[in-house]
Amino acid sequence: MIPPAAAWYLSDLGEALGKQELFTRQSPQKLKTLREHALIESAVSSNRLEGVTVDRSRIATVVFGTSLLRDRDEAEVRGYRDALKLIHESGRKLEINEDTVRQLHTLARANIGDAGSYKEKDSDIIERFPDGRERVRFKTVPAKDTPRAMKDLVELWNQGMEERRIPPPVLLAAWNLDFLCIHPFRDGNGRVSRLLLLLQSYHFLAAIAGLNDDFSIGDVQAKCPGVSVDMIRRVLKKERRAGAVECLGRGRDAKWRRIKPKLGNTQLNG
Repeated sequence: MIPPAAAWYLSDLGEALGKQELFTRQSPQKLKTLREHALIESAVSSNRLEGVTVDRSRIATVVFGTSLLRDRDEAEVRGYRDALKLIHESGRKLEINEDTVRQLHTLARANIGDAGSYKEKDSDIIERFPDGRERVRFKTVPAKDTPRAMKDLVELWNQGMEERRIPPPVLLAAWNLDFLCIHPFRDGNGRVSRLLLLLQSYHFLAAIAGLNDDFSIGDVQAKCPGVSVDMIRRVLKKERRAGAVECLGRGRDAKWRRIKPKLGNTQLNG
């Protein structure tokens, strides 16, 4: 069940679809500064949540620089930055699959130790109290069942995106909760879940606009009544230049089609 407040938020998201292009044209320099600040905050804060910290005087060097790193923590923060860079540059060209999940974990863990490998031992979440007592906060999927659980999770995501019976933001949130309950890696699951949340948000635009099949500008307008025809056309032109969609005819009723990219080993080509 979706609470009424969440339904209103979903409506607001649909109404705002495509309007980011307007801000990109109006204030490119402000957005560039905000993007750089967000990159720093994301890389540093996401790692800090899992006990990976960097000296404040070194943050800009680690996130934006190419110099040698001092320790493992700095390597993992830079690896997380590389994962963010991959997602922002590839966006919807990266499919949600096990190869992508492993690749993001490899980057976030700076290719150290068991980076990119599913856990080999069970790893329940343990709560430790000041007096030394411990209790199992929640039991994750056993290590022996993890590969199958991840395979099922990916299949359910693709099925949900294809059938479109569930609003994409709801599907996205539920998928990430299930990912954390599986806890597929020994360490770094939180960081990977946040990276996947970002990647799935890139897929969100195509899903909510109905770009999984053939569609027309009128179809998009029906799904996004608050977005102007001019804005829809601008977004579609940009997506066509990026190789994400193709136009199958001419005029307002012309059909468009999403171009599904082909997978390479761990990253999509083109």
